[in-house]
Amino acid sequence: MNIENVPQTALKVWEHIMIEGLKTHIKNDWKWISKEEHLKHFFIHFNSYMEGNLIDEDTGDTHLSHAFCRLGFILDNDLNGRGANQEVT
Repeated sequence: MNIENVPQTALKVWEHIMIEGLKTHIKNDWKWISKEEHLKHFFIHFNSYMEGNLIDEDTGDTHLSHAFCRLGFILDNDLNGRGANQEVT
């Protein structure tokens, strides 16, 4: 695979969201959050985006960026067998 085929701007956005997330989350805690919890937050951000509310007031980043990250978390967890049956505490 050629890395040039990967959407670089999207990866930079994901990296930014991950770095900012470290201000309020424990490193890699997303790996142990349930799929349902990730989906809940995905839909919050995606629905806000679809309603024309582009910016998350809490972070100043776009709702679509947060939704993108949540889907990535779900995919990574599914592919690696993590988080599937775990509850958020």
